[in-house]
Amino acid sequence: MANTIDEVSVNTSIMSTLVNNRSIRVTGSTDAIFSLQVSRSSNGQFYDFSTGLFSATYSSQSRLKNLSPGRTNISFPASSTGDTYTIYVWPEPHFNTEMASGTNKLRHVKQITQVGSDATITFKVDTIGYLTAFTLGTSTGSTLNTYSNSSAPTLSFVKTQIANVANTANYGVSITTPTPPTTNVGTYDSNAFYWSTVAADHETTSASSHDAGATSTALVLNNVDGLYIGMHVSVIESGSVTSTMPTITAIDTDTLTVTLSAAQTWAITKDITFRAYGVSLIDKAIGIKLFTSNAKVDLGQVSTTIRTELTSNIVETGEISVTGTGGIGAGSGVRIKGLNNSTEEDDTRITAVDGSLAEGTIVLENATLEATADDPVRVGTVVYVDGTSNEVFLTGNISVNKYPTDDQDIFLDISKFLTLGTDS
Repeated sequence: MANTIDEVSVNTSIMSTLVNNRSIRVTGSTDAIFSLQVSRSSNGQFYDFSTGLFSATYSSQSRLKNLSPGRTNISFPASSTGDTYTIYVWPEPHFNTEMASGTNKLRHVKQITQVGSDATITFKVDTIGYLTAFTLGTSTGSTLNTYSNSSAPTLSFVKTQIANVANTANYGVSITTPTPPTTNVGTYDSNAFYWSTVAADHETTSASSHDAGATSTALVLNNVDGLYIGMHVSVIESGSVTSTMPTITAIDTDTLTVTLSAAQTWAITKDITFRAYGVSLIDKAIGIKLFTSNAKVDLGQVSTTIRTELTSNIVETGEISVTGTGGIGAGSGVRIKGLNNSTEEDDTRITAVDGSLAEGTIVLENATLEATADDPVRVGTVVYVDGTSNEVFLTGNISVNKYPTDDQDIFLDISKFLTLGTDS
């Protein structure tokens, strides 16, 4: 009967950049014999058990042989940039020793990561339409600690405006699910946040239906590292993604194949970008634990003015000449002096916009606007628009319970709670 190594125990939690001492404990049969080696990834050096240092020179002390079950202490040096260490335990076959369990009974491997004491998460806001992308802020904290909700570092922002670009086709945005009774206020949640990664150099499968990147749900990649079920395909290099980004429904690590919820078309050797939406997937992917609170979105009040005097009534439907139409989209509510609605169901709405920075028009429905030659709606009368705007303000708190081992970017996808305005 073979002698066995039953267990290899070592604290594999993340180490700080200071000197760290860890004990490797090997248990097994009394007559079990094994070898021990520790390597450092940054330079390929091995731990010298006689000097207690990592050495560029490989010697007899770089692999400690003929050990019996027990404890061995390792001193890991300080490293300001961090490192990764790999511990190898080899049962010695010529001493009739093997691992008691596991698919590989020839060796046992443990890894320990040493990281900087702090990591920075940069929170960025995506673009949509004529709203421009920008950095919302950063949060820096210890990678070695886990924070409670009450002590978690928090990035707070109150009515931070998203810049927008003036354009004749800027019909603003609306809040997808506004908070009644107003259409200019809404909320968003942590599912609008995502982390993005690229799986490079896609390889097509050998199946005939998939040749040359034909439409398929089976996407074969060079690697599937960092991918998880539920992640979205957001970008296909030299291709396009269906309007609702397909999700990964299965991952085969042997064939490097991910199954998608909807068929896509791609070309060989092109990059595929994936997004992990929501705090749960972000945590799985890169170890960031987030929570949000007081998350709110506000639309600024948009207004324009009458450009051509109105001298007759508008009933039901009518076109009004106005100055700039920036931020005004179809479906918006409208308020003008002299405008009356007979019932709540007859709220006046804008049905069409002829976009212009200075001389546009809007078309109304359900309108009863009283105007005569003696009592006109004069040039310069203010037209207030509700429900669409080119002024968007974000409020919220983003708290971090756990920081990743490296600096990371997290994005807020505002298309999750804002809808682009249109001209009709």
